[in-house]
Amino acid sequence: MLGIFLGGFLKGKWSNQLIFKVSATISIVPLVTAFVFYEKRKVPVVPPESYERRGGYCRYFRRVFRTLWKYLKQGFIFKPTVFMFLVLLTPSIDSVMFTFQTDVLKFSYQFMSNILLATFVVNILAVIVYRKFLLHVSLRRLITVTTVLFSLAQAMKLIIIFQLNSKIGISNKVFYILNECFYSFINEIHLMPLMVMATRICPKNLEATVYEFIMSVINLAYLVSYQSGGAISELLDIRKGNYDNLWIQIIITSVFPLLVLWVVFIVPNDFAEKVEKFSQKVAAEKED
Repeated sequence: MLGIFLGGFLKGKWSNQLIFKVSATISIVPLVTAFVFYEKRKVPVVPPESYERRGGYCRYFRRVFRTLWKYLKQGFIFKPTVFMFLVLLTPSIDSVMFTFQTDVLKFSYQFMSNILLATFVVNILAVIVYRKFLLHVSLRRLITVTTVLFSLAQAMKLIIIFQLNSKIGISNKVFYILNECFYSFINEIHLMPLMVMATRICPKNLEATVYEFIMSVINLAYLVSYQSGGAISELLDIRKGNYDNLWIQIIITSVFPLLVLWVVFIVPNDFAEKVEKFSQKVAAEKED
């Protein structure tokens, strides 16, 4: 958060080249400190001799992949994974809105860094709220409500696009920072149950592998989201100096989450219990 604040503050005082040099220098610090720490492995994860007994690394990894595929074929695992992928596919408008802020709204870099700082604080608050009040709410209900609110937060950008906030006496800066805080708060609470779902569908003894697979699916969804958002901007001819069709893209990004909301019903209510039972079944088969 401090880096974001200083970045906006120094943008108006330093040249871009100097800022990049300082950022690159600071980025080297974690690399240097990595050589300072020494971690001694006391017990190998898999003893080297066991690889030889089992036929080497290739055979070991084949067995891991077969076990992973056995889990992924189960409906109570791949259905939640597909759901998470579809929910996060909403076309992104972050890039075009960033340009709109600087080109039309004339926001300074300092103010934009303040917005990011405020959203970070709101994200922390959202995690606390989820932990205190929403942890035991059913995933279906929470995802349904947050998806509707997420769409509403996206649609509220139309207010500043058409300058409706000025008609009721709210400045662009005040409205935008309030809207971004609301959007970040809802988005964080919207993501929390998805992360909880990702951890719950990880079977015993294969937690890291399945979790990394799910994170890869989520990252792929984000990649498609940003690329599709850019493609829509290109199709609508939205560029610097021409934002006539920006409202259309905002409507698309607002409606899209509601269109995929029905997919929540493919997620079994008791998927966590099914994962546990299936893990026990696989473990029993290995012992036999």
